[in-house]
Formats: sequence, structure tokens, C-alpha cells
Amino acid sequence: SVEQARAASNAWTQRPRISVIMAVRNGDIAREGIESLRNQVYENWELCTAVNQDSKSLVSGLCGPVRYVAGDALDDAQALNAAASLATGEYLSVMQETGALSPLALYYVAEATQQGTLDVLYSDEDFVDTQRRRVRPIFKPDWSPDLLTSCMYIGHLLTIRRERFLESGGLSSDYGNAHLLDLMLRLADKPLRVCHIPRVLCHGLSPSPAPLAIDPAARAIADAVSRREQTSSICA
Repeated sequence: SVEQARAASNAWTQRPRISVIMAVRNGDIAREGIESLRNQVYENWELCTAVNQDSKSLVSGLCGPVRYVAGDALDDAQALNAAASLATGEYLSVMQETGALSPLALYYVAEATQQGTLDVLYSDEDFVDTQRRRVRPIFKPDWSPDLLTSCMYIGHLLTIRRERFLESGGLSSDYGNAHLLDLMLRLADKPLRVCHIPRVLCHGLSPSPAPLAIDPAARAIADAVSRREQTSSICA
């Protein structure tokens, strides 16, 4: 229950701050997702977002630590990088403006870190249809860097240790809407401590997720394979 989760989290010796980063383009679309932050059981979070001019009032009225920067002229990768630059938490959770979080989402993220420092965490997810029914659950496999070279199976509520995010150089605009796939492939070039949380913690609010553009996604994968082949040949 919410009460049990809150009591458990208050007793933890490790209470990492989670910085939720977003690019807000449409305040009306993002409203439900931002409202879901108000209901989080785990309280040690902050919202860092790049917003357009029309959305400032939406995020500034949110209870809890909120930092925002103007993002009108930024693409998605640049906007998320700008939001991440405002973060003070140990972990960055990437949230889509077309998604909403379970009240226990950040609780389970923080719970997973009680066993030690992690580099990447991700959860299962589903979608909410026009009749407000939860549909199309996606139950993901555990960490598989090989599968990642076929598709961006990790999906939403991707949480990355901020130190590793900064070491990677952040997100690149060179790969269009495959910027998160490119980031994960670059992170996976080195050993990672990854946790799959087998719970549905994120709810997509659009009928269908926007598919990754084929060319940028293929380039991200090809570049990752090329990097790893070069590394292997140097080591040999």
C-alpha cells in the first residue's frame, strides 16, 4: 500500500535524489504526466525540464523542487540535455510528456538502489486508451546488450546514474528521435550495472508510441557495432 511504501522508504539508509528530466512542448499534453509527480510516494525527487513559453506556468505551479529552462529553440536531445544540466540528483529519470507515472514509480526505482549503486534502471510499461483503460502491457526482458542492437526495448522510465550520463557526453542530436537508443548503446560500450524492475510503472497516454525513425536508429546501431569492432581490434 502507499502507507507501507512510505514507511519503508522513510527507514532506508540510502535515499537517492531522483531528478526527473522532461522536454515539455505542449502543456496540455504534459499536464497529466506532471500531475503524476505530485502523487509520488517517494518524496526525494525534483523535476528538471526544458519548457516552451506557454508551459512555464504549468511547471512553476508544481509542488516540490522544480527547475526549468527555456527550450523553445531546442530539439528533443538538446532539451533533455538542458534539463539534465539543472539536475542535482544522483539519478536521472527520463520522462516523456506523453506518459504518466504510477504513484509507486520512483519508490521502486529508489528501492532497487538499496542493494548498491546502479548505472541504469528501467521498468515495464503499458498504455492508457481513450476510455481510460490500461491496455497493451509491455513486459520487458532483463538486461540484454545484444537485444539492444536490434531494438530500443528498454522503453520509458529510463533511469541513468547522473555520473554515467555526464561521462557519456549526454544525448546527441545526430540520431533524431533515436537519441535515447544511441545513448544506451554508447553506455553499453562499457560494463554496466543494470536493473530491470519487473513492474508496470509508466503509462503511455498516446494510443501508439511514435516509432523510431529507421535511418537514425540504424545509424546508431551501425556506429555502436563499428566502435566495438575497433575496440576489439585494438585489444587484440
